[in-house]
Amino acid sequence: MGKKQSQSKTTPKKEPQPTVVSKEPNFPKVVAEMAWQIAIPFMVLTLGGSWLDTRYDSKPIFTVIGLLLGVASVSVIVYRLVQNYYPTTFKKDDK
Repeated sequence: MGKKQSQSKTTPKKEPQPTVVSKEPNFPKVVAEMAWQIAIPFMVLTLGGSWLDTRYDSKPIFTVIGLLLGVASVSVIVYRLVQNYYPTTFKKDDK
């Protein structure tokens, strides 16, 4: 009377699979972030130089200085963003 049912008819429980998190950043997010971080310093420094040129009647010296400072600051910003989102790009091979 107390026969046990065969275990072959029972289905094994499936264990939940862990959620796979991509290590790659979301490309549109990175581009949007870079666009704002590039545009704002570049525009502010260049337009600030242009404003100084009109104020002191010294065209184009301050505009050129602002442009060069804008390019330098954008270069640093892009380097830091790439280093942040793609850290394997800057790893040195230890030999």
